[in-house]
Amino acid sequence: MTRGSLKYFTFFAVTAAAIVFGFGSAGAGGRECDGAGQLDRMAAFGFITTVKPVCDRDLTRKGEDGLMLGAALGERAAEQAESADVRLCGRMTANYDNLAGNRLLEIARNDNLAVSRDMDKADSETLRHLSELEGRDFDREYMNEVINGRKNTVKLFERMAGEAADPDLRDYARQTIPALREHLRTAMEIRGRIESRQ
Repeated sequence: MTRGSLKYFTFFAVTAAAIVFGFGSAGAGGRECDGAGQLDRMAAFGFITTVKPVCDRDLTRKGEDGLMLGAALGERAAEQAESADVRLCGRMTANYDNLAGNRLLEIARNDNLAVSRDMDKADSETLRHLSELEGRDFDREYMNEVINGRKNTVKLFERMAGEAADPDLRDYARQTIPALREHLRTAMEIRGRIESRQ
């Protein structure tokens, strides 16, 4: 077999594998992949999988986005909230999300998962809007944001725990979910106390 035909055969084999195992459609069409299952199937057929699946990068990016926004909003609440409960919630959220975000970035670096540290436009707008509020309006809006954010982050981390191909990501998500759920429960209690005072 000539060198040219060998290159063609290799290209064909990899392309066929991508189609059979869904890698092509996951990357091009944006279909969410079952990363762990696909890597297992690729490994079973002897293919080398050095490139991280699209879903791992996507889950990591979304996880970092959520934790970055949670930390920024929490820091704002720790300084600006009227209620002591809301200030405490803000400090707790900021501290935890900074730690969890740093750990996620460490995993991303170690496992070659590219993650941007820039806050996206929608999150920047959320932070700007919250910064313009004062008193009870701020407290109410912050608690709504933190509860919605925690709900979304819990769902995302549940997906990460079940779908990520990277075992470090799966373990990280499983270890993080209980704390996220506890923060959500605490935030809902605080919001209930605030609403009962109004």
